[in-house]
Amino acid sequence: MNRIRSLILCAFLAPGMAAAQTGGPTLVQRVDRLERIMENQLKLYLQLESLQKELDALRGEQEVLRHRLDRLDKSQRDLYLDIDNRLRQLEAAMEQLLAPPSETPPPLVGSDVPPPAQPENGGDAGLNPPPSLPLSAGDQGDAKAYEQAFALLKDGHYDEAIAAFQAYLGRFPDGRYAANAQYWLGEAYYVKRDFTRAIQEFSQVLARFPESSKVPDAMLKLGFSHYELKEWAQARKILQQLIDQYPDTTAARLAKRRLQQMKLEGHG
Repeated sequence: MNRIRSLILCAFLAPGMAAAQTGGPTLVQRVDRLERIMENQLKLYLQLESLQKELDALRGEQEVLRHRLDRLDKSQRDLYLDIDNRLRQLEAAMEQLLAPPSETPPPLVGSDVPPPAQPENGGDAGLNPPPSLPLSAGDQGDAKAYEQAFALLKDGHYDEAIAAFQAYLGRFPDGRYAANAQYWLGEAYYVKRDFTRAIQEFSQVLARFPESSKVPDAMLKLGFSHYELKEWAQARKILQQLIDQYPDTTAARLAKRRLQQMKLEGHG
């Protein structure tokens, strides 16, 4: 047993003795070097920890900015919806004011005007004329369907609004609000960040309703959609086209700002 202990002790002391004989680093020197290495590693760890905290802070700021951007986007969308609704109500009021007076005014109370003559054959055709839809019935159905789809979009039910606008365009492809419905269909996809489908729907506004007042807005959102997809060339092209064709519109001013932003980002 004593012999085994002696062998173990020799094996443990041999490197130190050899180092001392050959002039190599002593045990103390090796410990000092290890301490320096550990100290450097600790400094590196602290630096990494500090960088991680800074990264977490930047991520938090990014989330705050994203939240603010989403709120601004919602405010802009609500403003668009409110303006569109007000314009539609104004159009309806103007039409009522400009409508011609009725050709058969109601009889005056107490007048001596005789009642309408009864048919000679004794039938009741004069009292109960065959049913017929008024001329404005189609317009009423058009407006009602558009209002329902528009209300869904305004309340944030985007999938339901998409289905309702598609149904409207299927029933009234040339209706009074067809151009508006086509635009808001693209807007619904834009809000859902389905920019590829938004481009398809906004393009239909330009193709099918080139005289509509929604064309500048559709061009603006086309440019924005290409921007979101990082299709810089297409975005620049459509935004510049908007500025050239509709220079005095709000959409053109927003297009100029986005082009300036793209230049600052290195995409101009």
